[in-house]
Amino acid sequence: MYKKLLFVAVVVLSLCIIPFANADRPNGISRSQHLWVGQDSDDPATTVGEDDAYIKGTLEVDGAVRLDGAVTITGGLTSTTTRSFALQLGAGGSDGGNDVDDASVPALSAADGIPALIWANSGETTAVGWTFRLPSDFSSGLVVYALISSGADQTASPELIALDWAIFMNKDGVAFDAAEVPQTAVENAETGLSGTNEVLTLTADATAEALFVAGDWITLEFFNASTTDQTLELKGLEVTYTATQ
Repeated sequence: MYKKLLFVAVVVLSLCIIPFANADRPNGISRSQHLWVGQDSDDPATTVGEDDAYIKGTLEVDGAVRLDGAVTITGGLTSTTTRSFALQLGAGGSDGGNDVDDASVPALSAADGIPALIWANSGETTAVGWTFRLPSDFSSGLVVYALISSGADQTASPELIALDWAIFMNKDGVAFDAAEVPQTAVENAETGLSGTNEVLTLTADATAEALFVAGDWITLEFFNASTTDQTLELKGLEVTYTATQ
């Protein structure tokens, strides 16, 4: 009888203790003191013991990762992100190497209270260019966002505002790039450009992408390709790209 009572007491005590022992671990989550994914013959650089993990192959994590300790990387760390930088309007040079100012074509003036490069009508097509070095972390995906407006609303084709562009590429020890890589003009979709800005998306085509190499020098030229005699007001340019680090 005494042994039976002792057994019952031990079982009851165990049921009381186990929930407290697992209080920090949600229900349904199993516990393991170590993890080994690999062959028995593998030889990790560190000794795998209690609360350690060893994975021989690739680990893919689709969620967040939190690291409370130090990180040692021997094979390199690769991640991708999108980076951007602005092209300053006043730093551009008109086709032929002239500075842009209030007397140039296009004119550096103001539209709707902010600085803008303004082509007065469809007859003004002089290009303005900016040269920069592709950043060392450049991987792919050169895209330019252009903030534009006009002095009058443009509602339907063929009377549309359009911004066209081209790309030159130069590098160390290579003959000058005298032949541009033409890109596709982008027309307005916003019909009320006299009172509303529009952001045009200009994406480099496959021909240009195939030539891009981090560290090369790129010249982007933008020009008026509108089929209307109203103004094209270029108020801002941002270059974005996919970076690998």
